[in-house]
Amino acid sequence: MNYPLLTDYIVNFPSAVSPEFLQDLLQRAESDDDWHPGMIRAGDVESQYRDCGMQHLSKWRDLDDQLFEVMSHCSKEYAKKHPEMTVTRDEGYTLLRYTEGQHHRQHVDMMSNFCRVLSCSVIVNDDYEGDGLLFFDGTYKPEAKAGDVLMWPSNFVYPHQISPVKKGVRYAIITWFYG
Repeated sequence: MNYPLLTDYIVNFPSAVSPEFLQDLLQRAESDDDWHPGMIRAGDVESQYRDCGMQHLSKWRDLDDQLFEVMSHCSKEYAKKHPEMTVTRDEGYTLLRYTEGQHHRQHVDMMSNFCRVLSCSVIVNDDYEGDGLLFFDGTYKPEAKAGDVLMWPSNFVYPHQISPVKKGVRYAIITWFYG
């Protein structure tokens, strides 16, 4: 019997988000000064662990609505590939900004007080230097480019990190789905 690999559950939905959406988002984000430090757990800021800027996209209702459509489609497609997983709703969308030297150390997305089952990252841009999203102690880097949506289980089996940006700025949109 052939068993699936852990990497089989890290799914890329290529070009799920349009270049026009990404351009509009970046124009708004780069002219907006409403950036907050990236948080861990229940609002803690620990820059040695997670060093980035963040802002919630709900303030831009039109972009939020478009993302909801994309994420709904991708999560349904993910469930078709992996029918043992079901999702009910997402946590909302957060835009992350990593400037030179910023990172997020290895972690998992499951939490004891939230039933996150599926993690999601939208690759907003790929014109920076650095490894970006890595899994399993940095041994696996999924192929992804701007506009792709990556989804994977939120549980303890999927430790991941954002490697330090070497040059430029890395943007990503993240959310989690509940079971």
